[in-house]
Amino acid sequence: MSETADGPGPADRPGAVEVPAPPTAVPPIATEVKPEGRDVTDPRELRAMTHPVRLALLEALGLNDVLTATEAGELIGESPTTCSFHLRQMAKYGLVEEAGARGREKPWRATAMFTELEL
Repeated sequence: MSETADGPGPADRPGAVEVPAPPTAVPPIATEVKPEGRDVTDPRELRAMTHPVRLALLEALGLNDVLTATEAGELIGESPTTCSFHLRQMAKYGLVEEAGARGREKPWRATAMFTELEL
């Protein structure tokens, strides 16, 4: 006979099935938005962010302050050309910005440490 704090357990009732408790939900990272974070509510800006390469670039830029397209490409497994294209597209929506030229290199940085998506 199984007992719980509330009385007899479900196994004590005829035909009852014991259902495991759901796992506790882990809050998404976006709930940890710091003052320098930003909310994304514009559908065009949201669409600009949701490409897999762009998400990987944002993550790489979040872990590294400044990256060139070549450095980002090495981290996420994409070509520098692909990274450069996506960085320029994200710059149009203010998600990243140029961090000052270093000779021929064009370093980029994220404009906010955390971004909260409003779906």
